[in-house]
Amino acid sequence: MLRRLLARYSNERPSYLPSWREALLCLSLASLYLHKAWERVLKVQDLSFELGPPTYKPLCAIVCCVLALAAVFWVVGLIGRKLPRRFSGSAGRMLFPLIVAVPFLAAAKLDNHDAIRIILGLATVVVALGWTETAARCARAVAMLTLPLLPIQCLYAIKTTAGRSIAHNYLRQAQPQPGPVRPRIVWLIFDELDQTLSFTNRPADVRMPEFDRLRRESFYATDAEPPAIWTNRSIPALTTGRMVADARTREDADLDLVFTDSPAPHRWKAQSSIFQSARQLGRNTGLAGWYLPYCSVFGDHLDSCYTALDADATPSLRKVEYDRTLPFFKVMLNDLREEYVSLPFPEMALHGLLSEEYTFVRRQHEEAYLNIRERALSLASDPNYGLVLIHWPIPHPLGIYHRIERGPASGNQAGYLDNLELADETLGILRRTMEAAGTWDDSIVLVTGDHGFRPFLWSGLPGWNADDARSGALVVKNRVPFLLKIPHHEGGAVYTDHFNTVLTRELFMAMLTGQVQDERDVSKWIRTWTCARGFDKGAT
Repeated sequence: MLRRLLARYSNERPSYLPSWREALLCLSLASLYLHKAWERVLKVQDLSFELGPPTYKPLCAIVCCVLALAAVFWVVGLIGRKLPRRFSGSAGRMLFPLIVAVPFLAAAKLDNHDAIRIILGLATVVVALGWTETAARCARAVAMLTLPLLPIQCLYAIKTTAGRSIAHNYLRQAQPQPGPVRPRIVWLIFDELDQTLSFTNRPADVRMPEFDRLRRESFYATDAEPPAIWTNRSIPALTTGRMVADARTREDADLDLVFTDSPAPHRWKAQSSIFQSARQLGRNTGLAGWYLPYCSVFGDHLDSCYTALDADATPSLRKVEYDRTLPFFKVMLNDLREEYVSLPFPEMALHGLLSEEYTFVRRQHEEAYLNIRERALSLASDPNYGLVLIHWPIPHPLGIYHRIERGPASGNQAGYLDNLELADETLGILRRTMEAAGTWDDSIVLVTGDHGFRPFLWSGLPGWNADDARSGALVVKNRVPFLLKIPHHEGGAVYTDHFNTVLTRELFMAMLTGQVQDERDVSKWIRTWTCARGFDKGAT
């Protein structure tokens, strides 16, 4: 039946319409040329961190782009048929293998080695010129063989979008059990807070009076190494007390963790955590953080939770969240613009599009900071909470604060050092709020970071400026501040030995159970723990 319909169409169609084989060939080529857009939509693990409900807009935009690009290929073919047959026939057979080869060359995982792409492209040209008929037939066969990928990708994207779980911003705001408990812990993790730029080799034009004040009053470690250079490994290590070798996002708004002492992946949600241990000691627990799906992971062990998910967690997520704000036609246009990177010279494209996306990300970053600050002030000043974790989105780029003007940043003039001063100002606001509520003196306060500054990651991206480049050159080790304020202890202590902050969970439990009570106890406990776990064998 289908064969008869296709034959009838071929016999009766006007000359300007493509044959059904030509139409399918154009669709297949168009889909191949949009391989980066397909790759982004099909990365469902990244998209479980979406800031809103799952949307079909990216899929619909790609399908429309495929149809539009297929129409372009058909028009090119129609024009070719109008040319003299001797020229169009031979030229078409030579060019067609190159047209089919381009998306495969672009998709090859060659780590942007353009020389290899050029060599492969030249090899394709040689084959097309030397064996024209054979190369044309092989290229046509390859293009038709990849055609089934189009409906398969559409169906898979529909299935995963419909069944995707979302890491909701809010979980609950339960009324904590009344009655303050002592000691209570307020754990402040400033994302990407670097020891070198905060203290050891701070640029002369950066002012951090609140950090300096807290350093004089606290147990201050000068050589504290975080568990990892990436947040999705470091934070799980800090909350579980186990070193994490790898972490992968799951479709159900959770992480699969591979611990250094166990090769099998484990769900983060299924692991024992500091919040569970604090609950067992009768503490109410609260958390406000960003980037990770805290409420989905720790919800059963938290009395209050807020998560501000990050629109820039991955390139796929950044594109999806930016697309939410755009009209449909603009999404299609951006998909086609992005496909310039599919040509064999990927460095020639996308800076303008990235700048647009990063402007959107900066707004989201500022909104996340303000929302977390509002909840942090409430949790930290409430004596009914015995353990509070605040994961701040600063001084992590992008810059949202201008340290000269002492206000919100606009454009790309603000960078990491500006956010570093914002972290200092934030610490001052939180301290004054806790002092007014009478909770500062009674609280154990730890100020630290999940990892240090990463110039290798940010260099060259929108928002990178000259100050970032100069300060980045000063950072040679992954180190974070470790400022531990002991309740009712005015004097401070400096600890210069190396240790890994993965010990934080066990240190907190020792403090909550009364085993560690002052700076001398902290020094002795860290030294004992470090030797017992083998972290004294050498620092990185």
